[in-house]
Amino acid sequence: SAWEQLLFCENALNHKDSVKYYGEIAIARFPERPLPYLVFCSVQYEEKEYAKAITTLKTGESLAGSDRLKVEFYSLLAESYGKIGHLDMSDDYYIRSLKIDSLNVVVLNNYSYSLAVRGDNISKAISMSKFTIEKEPYNSTYLDTYAWIMYQSNNLAEAEKYIRRAIEYGGGTNPEILSHYGDILAKKGKTKDAIA
Repeated sequence: SAWEQLLFCENALNHKDSVKYYGEIAIARFPERPLPYLVFCSVQYEEKEYAKAITTLKTGESLAGSDRLKVEFYSLLAESYGKIGHLDMSDDYYIRSLKIDSLNVVVLNNYSYSLAVRGDNISKAISMSKFTIEKEPYNSTYLDTYAWIMYQSNNLAEAEKYIRRAIEYGGGTNPEILSHYGDILAKKGKTKDAIA
């Protein structure tokens, strides 16, 4: 548990090199403990080492005893598989997560965004995303996701309404949210505003 606390602290401080260094030691010393795998692979994911993250996650997943931990592993596996274009595997892990915790707003948001980016099953994406903004109406990330789904479904009035809310509730310095706002404005023909 001391090693796990060290990894959590280093991760919270965004000391990626330390997380990798101590993570490798913790995994070598305690190969049956799932948490070091999870923290270690979160850095691999952040550094875009998706194939390595999947390998680490698969090992840790087999050790996860609690449902809460399984949701964490499945969610990060879904994200990692999505990043390397294995969309069937990504969807499968999102679904596994939601079978354990169907009301997990983080998983629902990420899954709905994944579907929206691909333009797949927009009605499902809308339903999941709508739930997240009902549960957390001031979460700029969830508002952005809903706005992007509205954009993908060509409902530009709603897209602009929700992207403005995302910016109002803390998304004004987030480059992805601002980029989405620009895309929405451009599609509405507001070119000068979009460029700004």
